[in-house]
Amino acid sequence: MRTKIAMTLAVGMLLAWSAREAQAANLVHNPGFENGLNDWTDRFGAPSKVSTTTFHSGAMSATKSVATVSGQEYWSQISQDIAVSAGNPIYASVYLKSTFSPAATAKGGLMVQFYNTSGKLIGTSVTAPQIGGTVNWRLIELSTTAPANAVKVRLSAFIYAAQNDNASLSGALFIDDAFLDKIVKSPAPQTTLRNRGFENGLNDWNDLFGFPSFLSTSPKRTGVYAAGKRVETVNGQDYWSQIHQEVAITPTQTGIATVYVQTDFATNSAARAGLIVEFLNANGAVISDKTSAVVGGQTPWRQVSVSWTSSPAGTKKVRVSGFIFAPQGDVPSIGGRAFYDDATLTIQ
Repeated sequence: MRTKIAMTLAVGMLLAWSAREAQAANLVHNPGFENGLNDWTDRFGAPSKVSTTTFHSGAMSATKSVATVSGQEYWSQISQDIAVSAGNPIYASVYLKSTFSPAATAKGGLMVQFYNTSGKLIGTSVTAPQIGGTVNWRLIELSTTAPANAVKVRLSAFIYAAQNDNASLSGALFIDDAFLDKIVKSPAPQTTLRNRGFENGLNDWNDLFGFPSFLSTSPKRTGVYAAGKRVETVNGQDYWSQIHQEVAITPTQTGIATVYVQTDFATNSAARAGLIVEFLNANGAVISDKTSAVVGGQTPWRQVSVSWTSSPAGTKKVRVSGFIFAPQGDVPSIGGRAFYDDATLTIQ
């Protein structure tokens, strides 16, 4: 009887171990570049190199630099193709590190693309949030599903820079510990605000509506940089634009968000700036929102805040944004600027 029980336990442990191993199967060859660049293919741009001084694990990593930005955007990939079938779940990850100037447009990221038997790209590329400026090793993850007719997935780490952006010519992207498997796994959610004072440029912040933000060295409240937005047009509609990050949160949690805002609007304009907090559901739809007191005219740095005692039912994320607004037809608002610095978010 004892022998039978022992054998049963052993089989159970073996099955459990096999299940864990199946979940942890990495289909990427030479994922940590410990065998140099073998099994990897460069596409576009300058070839990758091997680094023996900067790595996440082991003794090597791959590295890419921006070779030229003259006359066109810069793009380069290092990739591997892996067999898949339609409907396969895909989880992919890689560790990336960047050493660019905070003011550079250079970005590094992770991408998967699916191809059919004719070698034709199916659908659109799937990418994860990118890094830029100076960022230490960060795990970048994505998950998706292989579409109909897919027979292979191309896993790529890529580097990008805007045309004529000479600031991107210095620095590099480092790539290590790539992973891909046909499993269902969700990327870890972002749980804190990153780059709160914009000292790493505009990296980790995203624009929503309106024109892109710009990086400001004057004015700035602290450090070297602040973020700025400008009223570009009021023709035909109100002008609205946000610079934001989204952070994971659960229903009923208490929180407070703050940011310092400075405005450079004409005193006779109706342009305003401030802070807005939006509660998002699992589909990214806005459940409700709260705004701070608004700032207008020629206002020096002022801290504005939004607090809440209980995030609403169904909340999965909170979107924290600095915003700029001007009403339709308010010509004096055109060209007016708002600046943002030293954002905070506390969730309990």
